[in-house]
Amino acid sequence: MSDSWGLKISLPGYSVETATPEQCSIHSSYDSLKVREDNQNPQLGNILVTFQDNPAVGTYPVATINHNYGYIPDVYFFFDFQHSSAETTNEVGWFFGLDESGDEYFQVTVTETQVIFQFIVQNNADSLSGEYFAFRYYIFANNGP
Repeated sequence: MSDSWGLKISLPGYSVETATPEQCSIHSSYDSLKVREDNQNPQLGNILVTFQDNPAVGTYPVATINHNYGYIPDVYFFFDFQHSSAETTNEVGWFFGLDESGDEYFQVTVTETQVIFQFIVQNNADSLSGEYFAFRYYIFANNGP
């Protein structure tokens, strides 16, 4: 790797003059995730889900976000639940499980035009009343997996 570089932002505790790429939060020797500024649809945002009741078995639409890229982009979802938090990147039909049984979960599907976010209950949910879930999403212009 050359000693020359275009843009470099070092992590705390490292000098920008001597930091290796691994010691940087941004280094132009590596690709970074891109955001399209000309997209008419929001490419990042928040989704808040609050359960008023315990949902019955079924699939519940939560949000559909249009990106209209014509390909499956990189998408990142982060969630914060009253009792835990997690993050995930896009895989086909990836999901956030709410318990070990896997009977209740949020599922995210990314298509060539949309990000579809839904809640799925496979057995009657009996402990969700009053629970809330906060999600933050980012849709990048990079081609996904």
